[in-house]
Order: sequence, then C-alpha cells, then structure tokens
Amino acid sequence: FIQDCLTAIDKNGIDLVIFNTIDRDYDWAWKLMKSLDVPCILTLHNVNTWLKPPFTLNRKALKNYAYRKKIVKRSSAFIVLDEPIRQYIHRNKLTRKEVLYAPYNFKQRRSEIIHSEVLSIAVPGAIDGHRRDHRLVLRLAQRIQDHQLPVEINLVGVALGPEGKAILDKTNELKRNGCPIHHFYEPNSNALFDRVMSRADVVLLPLNIHTNFEGIPEIYGTTKATGVVFDMMRFSTPGIVPNDLEVSGSMSNCTVTFETEEDIMKIIL
Repeated sequence: FIQDCLTAIDKNGIDLVIFNTIDRDYDWAWKLMKSLDVPCILTLHNVNTWLKPPFTLNRKALKNYAYRKKIVKRSSAFIVLDEPIRQYIHRNKLTRKEVLYAPYNFKQRRSEIIHSEVLSIAVPGAIDGHRRDHRLVLRLAQRIQDHQLPVEINLVGVALGPEGKAILDKTNELKRNGCPIHHFYEPNSNALFDRVMSRADVVLLPLNIHTNFEGIPEIYGTTKATGVVFDMMRFSTPGIVPNDLEVSGSMSNCTVTFETEEDIMKIIL
C-alpha cells in the first residue's frame, strides 16, 4: 500500500500531501509520511490528543503517543475543521506551525422544498449513549405525543454497543405505541441518510460537549469538530444546538441554543 502511494505521488507530480484525520493505524501513516519528500499537512480532529496530550494511563493512548509526536513533528502545517478550534490552538499557543481552517465540505445539496404540516426534526449521528443524549430525544418524542403536536423526530445513524441497542429498542417501543419517532440507517450507503436529511426542517444536536478520545479530554466545538454542523451546512437546514457549543460566526445565524429539555420544547412550540 505504501509503495503504491509513493508511486502514484511520484507519477502524478504531486507537490503536497494532505493527511486526513488519523485515528488508527498510526504506524502505517508514519511509515508513509516519513517516506515522502514533499510537504505534508495533517488534519486534526482531536486537538488535545495531538497537540496537548496530558499524562494518561490509557494503554492505547500511550502506545500511539510516540507515533503522534513524530507525525506532528514531520507535518508542515495543520488543518482544522472549524474556526473556533483554530482560535483555541492560537490562544493556547499549542504550535508554531501554520494552522489552516478548511470546512468539512463546501458543497450544498440542492433539495426539493417539501411543504408539510408536520415539522420534521432530524437527529443525525451514531447512537451510542455517549456522544449524544438520545435519552433526551426519547423524552421529547414522548412529550410531543402527549401534546399531540404535528412534529416527527427521525434518528439517522447506526446504533452502537449495548446502550445504542437499548435506545433503539426504546425507540421502536415508542413508535409501536404511536409516538412520532423513527429510526433510519442503511449500512454502506449514504442514500437513505441524504433522503431523510433533505426533507428535515430542523436538525437537533443533543451533543454531550465534554468527551474524550483514548482517555484524553476533548470538547466539541473547541478542540474537536462535530460533523453534524457540516450536515446543517450541506443540507441548508437550521439547527438546535447546546448553549455551550462554540460554532463559527458563519453558522451562528443558523442555530438556536438550548440548555434544558424545556428550552427545546419552547423552540418547537
């Protein structure tokens, strides 16, 4: 694989190689990077993990630390996916190298406008009971049914682990009892995801802001990017996001914030 990459880079006269987010196979990434004689730019998805790793006893983090350190040293510059993340790096003086801001995507989808009397709320992202508070979403769905509101909630993503399965089971139970909540997921394809997101009126992001990667603390919006904000951008859909999530200035006019479950109900009403 490495030789194929080197051959393609040489054959096509490539002058710069951008490494996308590296979260595994660090040894292979380092072997390729150190073999290149052109500048390399590294995309950072977890800033603390790469540029500000605290002491940790997490075995996985310790094993990968040495590779990350060498990759950072070899990189000519870094790319982050949101402006607040670049500001965090500069504010904390985490690197002297250039830090570039490049959004996850630039292209907006052209979707047909569907007129409906039912407000469609999409909740994209993996269901694992950790990164997002899907239990909050289930409570909202129950309250929407109790108030007989013309609103539907669509969970769009794979269910992972025991907690993900438990949330999915509860979702199906609520749906059987007439609750306006649905789950959509199609493995190895984005077609279903795109269809559901295209007809959404609003995106709900019940994000747990404080998270970790390999035991290293990360903060969504500050040291770690969330792809859901870029889904909002891609599908031209406004969002309901946590009050303490930092979003770039260009997206601030497209979001409303919440602190509690009651806040979301008021926004929906």
